[in-house]
Amino acid sequence: MVSTLGTVIRKFDVPADLEADLLEFYDGQDIYPLTDLEGMRGELGQLLGAYILFYKGPHELYIPVTAANQQNFTQPIYIGKAVPKGDRTGEGAKKAVLENSLYKRLYEHSRSIAQVENLDVADFYFKVVPTTLHLSAWVESVLISKFVPAWNRHIDGFGNHDPGSGRYNQKRSVWDQVHPGRSWATRMSNLAIYDVAELRSRISARHHAKEVAVEKAIEEASEK
Repeated sequence: MVSTLGTVIRKFDVPADLEADLLEFYDGQDIYPLTDLEGMRGELGQLLGAYILFYKGPHELYIPVTAANQQNFTQPIYIGKAVPKGDRTGEGAKKAVLENSLYKRLYEHSRSIAQVENLDVADFYFKVVPTTLHLSAWVESVLISKFVPAWNRHIDGFGNHDPGSGRYNQKRSVWDQVHPGRSWATRMSNLAIYDVAELRSRISARHHAKEVAVEKAIEEASEK
């Protein structure tokens, strides 16, 4: 049907129950030590979707994160997605999955963590939300919005790759300054500006707000 000027353009929104279904699925997924990743290579190497990293270590900047993950893993430190590069079909698509699967992305992250001076792979855990190519970005976006992970929102650069020869004049990320050690990052002398005290304040404020929200929900539930 041809419309006239002044007609309200409708917008398609993801049904609320679909997001609720995702969060319920997320809650039910198992958590694994990142050190066990290699033993899951066969299965994760065939899957796309979102992955969620948790930290439970001694770094002083992440004290609130570690506290939240002591008994139950309730606060991710990073959320990402594994999707093929470019649009491919048939055998090309299968090869693309192997090149950028959940295993591949988690392996790359474990290597990054292992290279830096003040983090330990043994302090990291993960869960995955395997899904289709077209849902992966949506799943990642929903989870980031809900959990506001520190390495997604406050400390940028964890997911960066070696820019390659001739491109080291780019800024070294905040993540690579807070966690020095990735060999390619040390070649980048142009430093991104950041303030450690401000980062600490943002991370702490996020977890304080979360605790207040939980306490309010418990109080409201007890009054019913």
